[in-house]
Amino acid sequence: GPFQSNCADLVGDQILPINMLGKEYIAIRTYLNAPFDQLFITATVNNTHIYVDGSAVASATINAGETYNLAMNAESVHIIASEPVAVWQIAGSGCEFGAAILPQIKCTGSKRISYVRISSYQLKMNLLVRAGHQQNFTINNIPLTNATFSYVPGTNNQWMYCRYDLSSSQY
Repeated sequence: GPFQSNCADLVGDQILPINMLGKEYIAIRTYLNAPFDQLFITATVNNTHIYVDGSAVASATINAGETYNLAMNAESVHIIASEPVAVWQIAGSGCEFGAAILPQIKCTGSKRISYVRISSYQLKMNLLVRAGHQQNFTINNIPLTNATFSYVPGTNNQWMYCRYDLSSSQY
């Protein structure tokens, strides 16, 4: 397959109840080597249409239990589905894999997150925020002022994302 390497990671995530799934998601590409991150969109209802980055034309139509694989060629992807879907992202850094089921963008999120480092490897983070709130982030109570945010395509400039490398002095 396209991800053959000497790395040895297993990936997986929890399974969410269907009532927790949504119709709108935003994925931010991580730092995985080419062919980059992959999104797996699974339908819960027959005849589910998948729209990408504001397109009026469906990229795919899938039935309950079927999965559409979307390669992330851009830094962010906006997904709207006609019915609730699960979106699983294979992500990572270099050839080291990680994966997660993405929360729908209507998820309330967390106001405070704690993170403990166990190594001195690079620490990178992806941030997603409604436009106008990108200056509301702090790390160790210090405002994150040097982050560069970009608009997520297909969201009418309502959402912004940032891919940010933290320096060791920040953590």
